[in-house]
Amino acid sequence: MLVDLIDDVGIRDRGSFVNFVSNSELPTFYDAANVGMRPGNHPITMVEAVATGLPVIIPRNILEYEVLSDASASLDFERGDYTSLSEAMSRLANEYRLRDSMRGNALNLAIGKLSWEKIAKDSISTYSRHMSPSRS
Repeated sequence: MLVDLIDDVGIRDRGSFVNFVSNSELPTFYDAANVGMRPGNHPITMVEAVATGLPVIIPRNILEYEVLSDASASLDFERGDYTSLSEAMSRLANEYRLRDSMRGNALNLAIGKLSWEKIAKDSISTYSRHMSPSRS
């Protein structure tokens, strides 16, 4: 079905589909990609893609993807609406400035909010605030 959509939009020669690959192969695929897309509900896959600077296409109104949308690192589509999906695919395939802007936003998000260092610092800060003795 997605392959047919790629054909309908006329960008078949500009994309490829990959089935399961091992974790050790993932960096090679992410580095070779211009856009990441996951029509389903697997946020870690899209977070990994964003961490490598890929703009992504994600289903609309999925709470786990909200951080990607808020950072302007993604385009969304209405799940089940193939026209909406094809429009997002076409935009990222054809609008280089948009793709480059989203790439920068993706990297900023990965470094600024999603890095292990940032998450650890925020967690320590939160725990410290809530575990310190209250003042009388």
